[in-house]
Amino acid sequence: MTRVLKPIYLVALLGGIGALIYIFFMRHFSERQLVAYAPYGIYPLVFGAYGLLAERGLARVRRGQSASLAGAFASMSRFLGGAGVLLLAILLLPLFFLGWIKNSLVIALLGAAFWVGLLWFFFNAIFPSL
Repeated sequence: MTRVLKPIYLVALLGGIGALIYIFFMRHFSERQLVAYAPYGIYPLVFGAYGLLAERGLARVRRGQSASLAGAFASMSRFLGGAGVLLLAILLLPLFFLGWIKNSLVIALLGAAFWVGLLWFFFNAIFPSL
């Protein structure tokens, strides 16, 4: 399953990056249009990133380098320093709570769903009042 999913995660990640570059730099959209089109780049990017990180963390658990998925992510983030660990902890918050799941596809879908909800709340509740 890993051999099939890794290319899917990579395509989603690169597609999300490409879509965001196109949306924010190649076209001149109004603020309203940017808010409307941003999810087309953000969601694939988050899905791909969570899937690749879950694959890497699960591989560390299978090799015995970490006892749990949360421990694998904590050890992967040590090389970033204090600010990097804080940023990574915020971005990967759902992964620390999904440590009991052993399927990277489920982790990627749940992580993306978490950010879908969070971004929907931001775009609909907070952003209009700014």
